[in-house]
Amino acid sequence: ADARFGSTHHGAFTYNLVDVLQRSRHPASYEELIRQVGQNLYDRRFLQEPQLHCSDENRQRPFLNRTARQQPTSSDTLSTDTSDTSGSAGAETTPIAPSRPSAPPPIHGNMVFEKLLPHEAEQDAGFPGFQQGPKKPFLYIGYGLTADEFTAYLEQYSFGATPPDSVIVHHTSVPGLGNACTEIGNRWDADEENLNDAQIYFKRLQQLRLLRNYYANQLKWDRGPHLFIDDRYIWLFTPMYHWGIHTATANFYYGHGQFRHSIGLVVIGHYDEMIWSPSVEYLVGHAIAVLKQRLGSFEIRHHVFSGGISSHRDYGHLSCPGEAISDDYLLEVARTAWKRLQAEGNNRLIAPELSLSSPLQGPASGRRDQLVNYVVQRLPMHHEYRDDVDLIMSYYWHYAHSAGLDPFLAAAQCVLETDALRSAEAARPQRNPARLQDASGHGLAFRTWDESVQVHLGYLLGLTLQKDPEDAQRKIIRAYTSVAPLPSEQRGRLQQLADFDAIWSHTPGYAQRLLELMHTIQKGNVTT
Repeated sequence: ADARFGSTHHGAFTYNLVDVLQRSRHPASYEELIRQVGQNLYDRRFLQEPQLHCSDENRQRPFLNRTARQQPTSSDTLSTDTSDTSGSAGAETTPIAPSRPSAPPPIHGNMVFEKLLPHEAEQDAGFPGFQQGPKKPFLYIGYGLTADEFTAYLEQYSFGATPPDSVIVHHTSVPGLGNACTEIGNRWDADEENLNDAQIYFKRLQQLRLLRNYYANQLKWDRGPHLFIDDRYIWLFTPMYHWGIHTATANFYYGHGQFRHSIGLVVIGHYDEMIWSPSVEYLVGHAIAVLKQRLGSFEIRHHVFSGGISSHRDYGHLSCPGEAISDDYLLEVARTAWKRLQAEGNNRLIAPELSLSSPLQGPASGRRDQLVNYVVQRLPMHHEYRDDVDLIMSYYWHYAHSAGLDPFLAAAQCVLETDALRSAEAARPQRNPARLQDASGHGLAFRTWDESVQVHLGYLLGLTLQKDPEDAQRKIIRAYTSVAPLPSEQRGRLQQLADFDAIWSHTPGYAQRLLELMHTIQKGNVTT
């Protein structure tokens, strides 16, 4: 992945590798380096998998330490190779996921099944663009997200200049899920009775890699469908930015004066005789609903090609996604999820009534798009941040959630302190979101807005918490204490908006100005 860090572009893996090395006090081993870089990539919302292929003895060798150097073997490599199709899943460093360990727990028995192959995609290479020629890197992510994680992922995902404008639903037939299985030995969720959640995740991740290897090695494709859904996770397969291979000519087609593509959503299981289980139904509906919310390019209606939702059978492929999954049933699942998503959004907006007694901890008291619109309308046309406002504000929603803070309130304070990102302190290279200072009273400067937002939230959280922090909260607080001290007498004193006057600015009226700004943003007042 190539990404912008500050005002320049870098390879995401290289940037984070150098970042870890610069902050390391002691030479890290290759194994530890991989773990730290993987954590960095995950924290910054990249879904790459740092991988280490080497002998056991070299795993503990200090990185680039000449005195301890051993002769490397031809297989010793350090990379984020997401195109490996060798099937040697045990040699890869597994991605770090929320509430999951950084390495797979031990799994006993043969948990990966060679027969876990799809039965419905062999003729779907499609046209145009597909060439069964020299082997290309396989477009693959390989990551399982819960419903909430998928929502957060889409909030920051870039679909490019021509986003997908439809969803096409499939099923695997093989492998099956639970009772939705045609062959006993081909169950996606087999032998999981004695496994914990982390073990189940990693077992299924290995199975997903088998599907990747099947598409890449047997069918000679360079990509596959975009999403696989089981009863626990929405699995990211081929990046949604790219057209996938899943429905012959319908996955990539010419329409509305330009080439378009669809999202290929595959449900694990065989559904000719039964509908989806409640858990599968929830995840499928949720995935479609949040895609509609994020893209705005299709409606919940049955429509082939662009603008709606369709099934593989609409393009001539027998019963897929299963005879039991009728068009009416599929649309009802999607409509139910859409209503639920809208209700949750409305509840978040009306739950906290903003006042001077509003707490800092709690759900968002306003919408991110309201805040972004407010800032954008106040920036000059060629301002350095005009195209970055949504990204900067998205960091507040991402990190405030795990901290338990109101992201709207924290982001609004950033807008107040920086005069809508127009202040000298907010400009590069400082990127200071709230006039934060070090122990000597000098203003802090940050390499990225990702980092500065974490420090801002860490300071707010340190001033707010009156009890021992949870792990996620401790991490956010540490982001601040790593650059400036947090006096013990200040901890826990900032409980509500009114406390800002005494704790933050020592100037009467600060809390009232912040409250009035939040009300203005909520009302959509964008006059300059």
